[in-house]
Order: sequence, then C-alpha cells, then structure tokens
Amino acid sequence: MIPGAHRVVITGATGFVGTALVRACVIAGHHVLAVGSSGERSASWHANLDDNLRDAVRTRLRTDDWPRDPWARSAEALIHLAARVHVMDETAADPDAAFHVANVDGTREAFTSAVRAGICRVVYVSSVKVQGERSPEGGFTEALSLHPSDAYARSKVHAEQVVRSLSAEQPLPFVIVRPPLVYGPGVGGNVATLMSWIARGRPVPVGARDVRRSMIGVRNLADVLLRSATDARAEGRTFLVSDGYPVTVPELVRAMGDAMDRRATTMLIPAFVQTLLARVPSVRTRLERLSAPLIIDDSLVRRTLDWTPPYRLDDELRVMVRAQRRSSRVES
Repeated sequence: MIPGAHRVVITGATGFVGTALVRACVIAGHHVLAVGSSGERSASWHANLDDNLRDAVRTRLRTDDWPRDPWARSAEALIHLAARVHVMDETAADPDAAFHVANVDGTREAFTSAVRAGICRVVYVSSVKVQGERSPEGGFTEALSLHPSDAYARSKVHAEQVVRSLSAEQPLPFVIVRPPLVYGPGVGGNVATLMSWIARGRPVPVGARDVRRSMIGVRNLADVLLRSATDARAEGRTFLVSDGYPVTVPELVRAMGDAMDRRATTMLIPAFVQTLLARVPSVRTRLERLSAPLIIDDSLVRRTLDWTPPYRLDDELRVMVRAQRRSSRVES
C-alpha cells in the first residue's frame, strides 16, 4: 500500500459508481475530492451524503483548478470515472465525435491536470467492451487483442492509449481497470428495467437461456478501484474485474425476484421472432449482446493484488432492491 494514501481525487463522483466509490474511500479512512458534472448537482449530492461521509468529502468542478488547489496538490491518486457512458438508443448525429470529446479529450485533460498537480497515480476506468461483445472459450483475458464494436468502446480504447502515452512521457504511474456490466444500489439502464418488469409480474423476454455473462457489483468495483489506487503492485497494470461467477439472464432474473420477494419468470423469444426483430438495428444490437457469452477471467487482479470480491451477488441484489424502493423507482 502507498504510505499515507489519504487523499483521493475522483472524477464522475456524483454518478452511480462514483457515489459507491466515495463511500468506500471514506469508510477506508481516506479523504475525497469529488469532481462532479455541474455545480448544482454536486452541491445537492454533497448535501445528501450521510453525516459521517460529508466532512471527509470536498467538491470541485474544474480539472484545471487542481494545480492551484493545495488539497489536490497533496492527493495521492486520481480515479477517473467521468465519461459519456454507453447508450442503447444513440441520439448524437456523430456518436464517435461525441464519445471522443467526453472520453478521450476528457481523459487527456484529467491526466494532464493530475501531472501538473503532482498526483502520484491515475486509475483509469475503462470497459470490457474494448475487447468485444462475445468472449472466446475460456473468457476474456488482459492478453487478448482489442475488438471494440461501437463508438463507446472505440472511445475507451483511444482513452486507454492516451493514458499509456502520457504516462510514458510523464512520471505518473497508471492503472487501467476494465469492468463488465455493473449493478447495485442506484443502478439504472437495463438492470432497472428488469426490476420494473419483475415488480409488475411480467415475464422477462430473453434471447437465450444458457448464455453466461460476467458482471460486477458496484461495491465490489469500488473496492478493487480503491485497491488499485493504493497498492503499489497495481502500477502499470491493466485489470479485468468481475464478481467471479458468470450468470445466465434467467439466473439473474430469479435472483432479482428472490431479492424483491417476487416470483420472477423469463420468456424465451422464438428464433423466428428474433429474426424479425433483428431487422431493427437498435433491437438487433440488444439481442446480440444478450445472446452472446461475455465471460471474464479476472485471475490476474486476484493474484496480483490478493483481491477477492467482498460482496456476493445475492447480498448486492438485496441492497440494490432496498435502495431502488427507497427512491420509488420500483413498485413495492
């Protein structure tokens, strides 16, 4: 561990993963400079933190302020989460350009500001999608070549290249972490949609029953990101991370139903219906991703950092359901 690693800068701190990471940092005894997307949102987010967290968290907006900020200048690590995230129904006229500005240029700006502020290490949060949408037999490993299939994944590949290039030019070690689908308290997107279907007693349509996919709970991801920021053995490494046990969609739906105290069922979409639906590009993309195996071999991070995910799927789903019900996103 880095001696005295008590100050961590986190971009994207007000988001789904960022909020869990801030909490993990403070619980571990660290202080956080939380960089959000807007002044109003950051202020509201900070005000809603638990009392035992709020005093250990400061907020900032502009990365170019870090070199002049005494707090940032004494930080040991930057964890860069801020990004334009993957969306299924893209609305940008030029998705590659939109993702490039947010994810590539934004990463370059954060890294450069970290160098100027004297921060000791950058942890860049990428995505398993840089390696493709379908894993080979045995699963994805860090040694395999990259096969990004959309604008989001391509931007993550380019951002990884920026991190490696700038690290070679500047005395700033890096760590790259590639998570799969993240679930847990505060999740949105497809996982929240699944919860809504289950809450209403509707069968969840699936494209294949036996395809396994790796996932990671948000608290497990926060734990490994914090470990990557503070353990010297992580320097210069790229890690694939996961909960460690891939699940099928029906298994996930049943587990979510158990957590919600609801009977959850799935409905297999017939092949001929899938063929018809696949004529719609956005639907075809969804079907392909739900029907393709995506398995991660995360043995490198476990071996290198002596890391074991602290939370199990069932536990994380129960916490997720409680959080969603409190926020009235799911019918009780």
